[in-house]
Amino acid sequence: MAALTHQLRRFPAALKALRLRRGVQQKAFAIDLGIGAAFLCGIEKGTRAPLDDGLLEQAGRLLELNTDEQAQLRSLAHHDRLVHQMELRGASDDELQLISSALTAWHHMSPQQRTDWLANVRQLADNVVQVSAMTRRRLTKEAAMG
Repeated sequence: MAALTHQLRRFPAALKALRLRRGVQQKAFAIDLGIGAAFLCGIEKGTRAPLDDGLLEQAGRLLELNTDEQAQLRSLAHHDRLVHQMELRGASDDELQLISSALTAWHHMSPQQRTDWLANVRQLADNVVQVSAMTRRRLTKEAAMG
């Protein structure tokens, strides 16, 4: 699962791309953030967790990110943290891919789209539970009839 989680990480490439677009060297950026260059290298390679919220804010200032870029970077850090936490809790590869895809879609939706989508997902979950229960009852009845 660790290999899949690494593939699902979105934050490392985004941070590195923003840093490079601004022409900032990794070592200088690490120093300005108050972290070690090796630590930042690990973050950008995806072998370390994303920057925490305080360092994310500081990185945004240092890289002179606009509001959209800052929001995107926060969203990607949040995505990676959640996927990692689910991996630690034993989520399967399919579950990790579902969570990653859902989070990615979620962060591209408007508030109304999120509300509608969540309602649809809840309805789907209710329908699946009902169909599953009906199937179990039918199979139990068939087994009893022998």
